[in-house]
Amino acid sequence: MGHESKAPGPRHRAQRVLARLLAVVSAVAVLLALAPTSSSASSPDGPAIKAFPTGRPCWYADTWQAPRGVGADGKPRFHEGVDVIAATGTPLFAVDDGRITRLNSSTRGGIQLYLTRDDGTYYFYGHLSRYADGIAVGQRVTAGQLIGFVGQTGDAVQSVPHLHFEIHPGGGAAVSPFAAVKAVDGCGTPNPGRPPTDPLGTTPAGGSGFGGLSPLVPIRFADTREALGLTRFSAGTQNWLTVAGRGGVPADATAVTATITVTNPAAPGFVTAYPCGSGTPETSTVNFVAGQTVANSAVVGLGTSGRLCLVASVATDVILDITGFRGPSGRLGYQAATPTRLLDTRTTKGRLDPGEEIAVSVPGTGVQAATVNVTAVDAGGPGFFTVYPCGAGRPNASTLNMRAGSTVAAGTTVGLGGGRLCVYSSAAADVLVDLLGTWQTGAGLRPAAVTPDRMLDTRDERAMIAGNTVRRIPIAGVGPVLADARAVVVNLTTVGADGPGFATAFPCGGAVPPTSTLNYAGSTPTANSSIVGLGGGAMCVLSNRPVHLIVDVIGYLR
Repeated sequence: MGHESKAPGPRHRAQRVLARLLAVVSAVAVLLALAPTSSSASSPDGPAIKAFPTGRPCWYADTWQAPRGVGADGKPRFHEGVDVIAATGTPLFAVDDGRITRLNSSTRGGIQLYLTRDDGTYYFYGHLSRYADGIAVGQRVTAGQLIGFVGQTGDAVQSVPHLHFEIHPGGGAAVSPFAAVKAVDGCGTPNPGRPPTDPLGTTPAGGSGFGGLSPLVPIRFADTREALGLTRFSAGTQNWLTVAGRGGVPADATAVTATITVTNPAAPGFVTAYPCGSGTPETSTVNFVAGQTVANSAVVGLGTSGRLCLVASVATDVILDITGFRGPSGRLGYQAATPTRLLDTRTTKGRLDPGEEIAVSVPGTGVQAATVNVTAVDAGGPGFFTVYPCGAGRPNASTLNMRAGSTVAAGTTVGLGGGRLCVYSSAAADVLVDLLGTWQTGAGLRPAAVTPDRMLDTRDERAMIAGNTVRRIPIAGVGPVLADARAVVVNLTTVGADGPGFATAFPCGGAVPPTSTLNYAGSTPTANSSIVGLGGGAMCVLSNRPVHLIVDVIGYLR
């Protein structure tokens, strides 16, 4: 097979939108980098500090010991600091004289800084966007000195940009810093104590009882290039992110729809997404070659404590955009459609220019969301598509990534705005949009996520599927899929073709639709996810040329 990516094991184991969550954040769009106050104050909770930690405008409240979800050990977590809400890039200042004793990053705290006084008392700064120029471990600083900038790194990606600030007297346990911070207040706004709604608390469960899907305007939950939520993956290391109860995903969510993008990989490989606590499955979600930027959509169950886990076979950067959730609060059911081409710019308006977007109407009464396959054809340069509800404001997220001259497809489920979805292209390209199904309130099939399971790998058979020949794949009642499943959510991967081509998945027993599920350039592994109806409990796949086919089930509908 050459060097194609293949999951290891016995079966070839394979922010801007978030700111709208809180109205106060919109008020900090213009940064006023005012110097902090310089008066000293004593505190019954923590020791005196000499300067306020952030510039203006800002806002804070007493949220000491406020609930903060559940930790990795399954026990409740509580807040042990003060959160100062401010725009990304707002200056951060040393609150006292001391020495920089640690600079690091973590999945929870993001980019972090530790400032230690001579008596051992230290101050913790979390969720920074970056350090100030010249800041280094061992450096001596004075109160009021610029040391960094507010950000949204670590698990702050699920809330709003802010500084998490802690005080540890004598180097011991954290104490409430609220009184010390308030005594040198640099925000200049009333802070009467804990607000009625903790702005950084978890999203409460609420539920329609239907147990369907609810789309979201795509939200960027993680970007390892910026230490946003996660840091760069190393080979074989499990990485996790708490999703339930954050960023618009309710606490009772059982699964999410997501776009996972890989960029800057060190070598050919793959990334696998799965529910934490279930064990790493023998599947792959995104396949790539060295240096490639490639995206794929997936339905991923949420495991222990509402967490999503990811593992990469090689070192790489990963971007995670959440596009919807499934669970008791989900309100939409799925109606399968005969695959229909809604848009082909090659035969209508002509290709999109860089920075142009186009609105696409989705037929049907009461349709709230649509599952579509979007294809970029003959891209004029490297770039990306973003698919989102028209009228919602284009999010900081991507649906597919393309290279110059490439033809690449991506399946996604997207909410509609006024019955329309919008496609934005950062590079010149033709756009195809194929409708696979629609979602309506309280009616239709309900989705269920499963731990990904490999249903077919023709490399095990040592024979490719023949070109222009239909391959039948039993699904219902096989592995984790219940016998009464009516449709399946799959990840299709092609490997080893001797040239460019396409593959189409469809319900067995029906006609081959005039659409494609994925487009491949040749032998390089190419993957795409799709919802495919079942005919006689099976799905069928046709490729226009011989190719190895891998089918991973990631969910089903019934």
